[in-house]
Amino acid sequence: MMQQSKKRVLHYVSVWGNGGVEKIITNIIQKSGDNYQHDLFVARHYVNDNIYEMLLKKHHVKIYINTEKSIFKGLKNVASQQLYDLVHIHTAHRVENAKAILAKLAFPKAKVLLYCHTVSLSDGTFKLKIRECLDFLGVGYVSRFFTDKSLAVSQLVLEDAFFKQDIRTAKASVFYAGIDMQGYQFDEHARKSTRQTLGVEEDELLLGHIGRVAMSKNPEYLLDIIIPFLKQEPKAKFLYIGKGDMQESIDKRILESDVSDRILRIEQVENAKHYLMAMDIFVLPSLSEGLPLVALEAQTTGLPCVLSDTISKDTQATDLVSFVALSDPLDAWYIHFKKTKNNRSHYYEQMSASAFNDSIAMRKLSQLYDDLLNATS
Repeated sequence: MMQQSKKRVLHYVSVWGNGGVEKIITNIIQKSGDNYQHDLFVARHYVNDNIYEMLLKKHHVKIYINTEKSIFKGLKNVASQQLYDLVHIHTAHRVENAKAILAKLAFPKAKVLLYCHTVSLSDGTFKLKIRECLDFLGVGYVSRFFTDKSLAVSQLVLEDAFFKQDIRTAKASVFYAGIDMQGYQFDEHARKSTRQTLGVEEDELLLGHIGRVAMSKNPEYLLDIIIPFLKQEPKAKFLYIGKGDMQESIDKRILESDVSDRILRIEQVENAKHYLMAMDIFVLPSLSEGLPLVALEAQTTGLPCVLSDTISKDTQATDLVSFVALSDPLDAWYIHFKKTKNNRSHYYEQMSASAFNDSIAMRKLSQLYDDLLNATS
């Protein structure tokens, strides 16, 4: 019997580094089945020596790094080398939905799938808000006719990124990419070993945060919460894992604080699951989030999470999640810092049976790929 040739999927991203979107894409590459050859187009910036490079090589992913000023020209260069059956565009916010137009023009025979990963974050200026509105209503509206299917990581993102008409007709819908559950079963030995490495005593409260040190994660406010709490709780420490464009100013503020000796800073880790197990409370006061994977991973380890109410309620997969308004007094956060869990192991089973299990999610995505590619235009 003649072997069926693989369908070719081109993933479009603006930036490729070490973030949550990259984690989702590499998961798709690994787990969407053997019927697809996945490649990658990076429109603006590729971070060398990123943590996913070896995995991309293992799965023979061809990486196209755009060197043209025009993204469309970059896509046309790719089209001159290789045709694709499906262009899977990963956007950071709704304004980027216009990339569907460029993809369809560069690959007219390909299906175009949009996947929006977060809500739009404005700097609050009137001029920018007007521009975003015009972009959304103008180019954003036109892009609908160049898109075969639109997905969002959560209900909050769906309503922010896509038009109500497309949501009503299910042309746009929520898709949970899920997380790889393997290794997230709470392990008391891993907890003790990691805390020992960090210099955290058994009777100390360890608050923690993992995320980019960038505006969307609200790092200044994170320290506004943490520093006063550490001052009033001498048996508490804070583990801050992440790097980003605000790192220099944040690290300077930490060093100048009275509690710098109890704020543990690590730029990057590969075994984040062990650090989540070592924590007692996970803190995420983001300004803008689609569906923070790290909060799902934290719940899988049985770790209580205190999140800002700007984060999608879809994140609340278990009773471990509490939401606090960014306008609330700091004490509103501190109340939840006392709610630690002794029995953490049973949350793994709960999360494994949920829609956030990537084994379930990837079967759904493979079926969606098949449906799109088999549909007549």
